[in-house]
Amino acid sequence: MDEPASLTALARKLLVAESVVRKELEHVRRSLAAKGLELQVSKPVCPRCGEVKLRRITNLSKCPRCKGWIEKPKYRIVAKD
Repeated sequence: MDEPASLTALARKLLVAESVVRKELEHVRRSLAAKGLELQVSKPVCPRCGEVKLRRITNLSKCPRCKGWIEKPKYRIVAKD
């Protein structure tokens, strides 16, 4: 995976529900580790003010500081250091 992708984008590529992708992430993480790879996850962040949201986000989460839309976490597969 070259470009980071959201759960929604991954679900579309795989033609499955987003909940299925979310449920399988831990299995994917373990499988990648066995191959010397890891799944990097970016933190959900507001592009307007930079606020990082650490709690679970919903599909339409707003920033508590500026009320901008929070970007969903992005997932990327990289080689372990």
